[in-house]
Amino acid sequence: MKCTLIQAMLVCLIATLPIASMAKEKEVEKLHTEAALELLEAMQLDITFKKTIESSVDMQIKGNPQMTPYREVLLGFLSKHMSWNSLKDEMAQIYVDAFTIQELKELTAFYATPVGKKAALLMPQLVAKGGELGMKRVQDNMAELQLMIAEKSKRMAEENTSDKTMDSDKK
Repeated sequence: MKCTLIQAMLVCLIATLPIASMAKEKEVEKLHTEAALELLEAMQLDITFKKTIESSVDMQIKGNPQMTPYREVLLGFLSKHMSWNSLKDEMAQIYVDAFTIQELKELTAFYATPVGKKAALLMPQLVAKGGELGMKRVQDNMAELQLMIAEKSKRMAEENTSDKTMDSDKK
């Protein structure tokens, strides 16, 4: 009888181990997500997202001026689907997947500093300037790209002609 009682207790204990383990994992996941959200808040991503949306639309309009009358439509659409509130949870998961809790805390500490705050707030402008630099570099060298494309097209046409000649020779 005593052995059966001990066996029953062991079975119950073993059966509850996965539940306790799952509860512990859920708690760690929750803490990890909270740490990511704290970082994203310290990075002031709500402001950054808004500025990035505006600078992206303005950059598109600069490259395509006929879109100017649609600026508000574009801003409305992007604000709806690309705003901080619409992406916050998914952004947090990206950071959870990329960083440990300790790393998130260290990043949060950095973004809480004056230089961290400055970096976060300037990021949209820096990215926009980098994008403009890239666009300018491509535009400045567009003739070279067009020549490369033309040469590749010519080679492809020659290969295609050569393949057709070989096919007809086989028949």
